[in-house]
Amino acid sequence: MSTHSECGKEGEEKTIRQRATPRQPFDPGRRTTILQAAVRVFARKGFHRTTTKDIAREAGLAEGTLYNHFQNKDALLLALLDGLNETGRREADFAAADQEELETFLPRYFQQRLDALEQGAGDALSVILAELLTNAELRDTYAHSLVAPTLEIAERAFSRWAGQGRLRPEQLELTVRAVAALFLGMVVMRLLGDETLRQRWHELPDALTQLVLHGIGKDAV
Repeated sequence: MSTHSECGKEGEEKTIRQRATPRQPFDPGRRTTILQAAVRVFARKGFHRTTTKDIAREAGLAEGTLYNHFQNKDALLLALLDGLNETGRREADFAAADQEELETFLPRYFQQRLDALEQGAGDALSVILAELLTNAELRDTYAHSLVAPTLEIAERAFSRWAGQGRLRPEQLELTVRAVAALFLGMVVMRLLGDETLRQRWHELPDALTQLVLHGIGKDAV
């Protein structure tokens, strides 16, 4: 009876100590370290074979520290997608185009987006995209939380540019999605091993700019 009471008391004291232990504060530097580690492990092992313990070990951190920043692997992957999407800077990027010609803005913008994908995902990009396409819950969250707001920002910018006479005003919502799909399609084709894209990848920003602004018809300027 005494032993049972002592065990119960020890359990209560342990619970109290756990509650009294302060949760580690959010650390942006550690968050970045975890995301970079996740990219490396995803590239080596794939998404499903990777555990949070693998990622924490790669980052040189305790697994509990990872959970201070990300609830689970899906939350971590969503954060990676947010970084690749550069959601936070998109409004400022398009606002900058108000001060210069689209002929000079678009190549730089396309190059920036390509660099973000390369630096943020590297060899793990195909793994990230595959999980996004097969994980319905993640895909829905990504579409509503990241893609939809980004498209709205782009629609406002395209509408503004059309009002300035810099773009044709017809079907702007479809135009925004066509440009996004054109960019993403090129990325996917390269992942599929297209040799022309591999050899001429550096030409892509200028080629996309000419295609978006001038089209492919024989009378296009």
